[in-house]
This record gives sequence, structure tokens and C-alpha cells, in this order.
Amino acid sequence: MSRKTYRLAFLFLTGLTACLNAVAQNYTIPAIPAETHLLDPLLGKWTYVEDLHSPQHYKPSGTWTFSRGADGFVVSDEFRTDNGSGGTAVIVETYRAYNPATKAWTFQTTIYQAPTIGQKNGEWDMGITRVQHGEIFDEITKGNTITRARFYNIKSDAFSFRLDTSMDGGKTWIKPVDIEAVRVHDNSEIGKNGQ
Repeated sequence: MSRKTYRLAFLFLTGLTACLNAVAQNYTIPAIPAETHLLDPLLGKWTYVEDLHSPQHYKPSGTWTFSRGADGFVVSDEFRTDNGSGGTAVIVETYRAYNPATKAWTFQTTIYQAPTIGQKNGEWDMGITRVQHGEIFDEITKGNTITRARFYNIKSDAFSFRLDTSMDGGKTWIKPVDIEAVRVHDNSEIGKNGQ
């Protein structure tokens, strides 16, 4: 190989390597911003008791599990209400996704309920998640109807939750549901750490 051919080959390979590095960098997802950790206090498994503020209803209980996915850009949760006899009365799946370009959370949620509770099975709703002053809000707006979920009193081992609905664009709120949740501690860790 002549010296000129060797130099051309070297320049070609150097250019190719630089292009491949640039392409590889262009196809890397963005770094996880700090805002994706705003929902971290909810991560884990919780048990809860629900207050429907209605004397004809018992106080349902169940589990609520939050987990992180998609390399940290998604926080999903499963809300499961027991029916009191070993089955499930309500199950709700919610997926919150963080958009680094808009610096905002959006979510999609679907619900399955026993027929005596409701008929809204398998429909997806979309909304906005926002974090303000240590509280987390999920809000769905459909015309004049607003459904707002509020996570508050968030501590390492407990949180409170309230679900309200407005049929008049937020002027008045009805049908409150209050929940008190307590973190489930993994008993398998007891003894490992000498606790």
C-alpha cells in the first residue's frame, strides 16, 4: 500500500469513527433530570383504608404499589381494592410519563370495577400530574368535569390521598374519597440488618 493510499485510508477510518460516535450520541436518550425524582416518595408498596363518606358503604381496603420504569421517565402504579371475601372489587392502573422537553408529567389511567360499583371498565383517561409544595396532583379535565387526585401528608411511611370531582369547572366539588395509606415493610429484611 502506498503512502498516499495509507493516508487516505487512515483519514477515511478516522472520519468514519467520528461519524459513528456522533450518530451514537444522537441516538442516546436524554439524561434523567432531577424532576423525575419528584414522585419518588410514593415508590413502594402501601396498604390503605378508604373512606367514601357514605354510611351505606363499608370502608374498603387494599394495596397500592408504585414503581419506576423506562429508565426513570415513567412511574406506574397499581391500586387494588379488596372485595372483603378474597377477591378484587376495583383495580386501577396508572402510568405517569415525564417529558424532558416540556418539563411536565402526563398520565394515562384505566379502571376495572365490579359491576355493582361501576361500568367504566377498560376505558383510558388522560391527564396532567403536577407537584406543588410537596403535594402531588393528578387531574383529568373533560369539558366542565374535573377529577382531581391529591397526594398529601407524604412521609416515608404514610401518605394521605383525596379524590374530588367537579361537574361545573371547579366551582364546587363533590363525591370526596379519602384514603390513608401506610407503607408495607418487607419482613424478609428484618433480621438481615439486625432489626
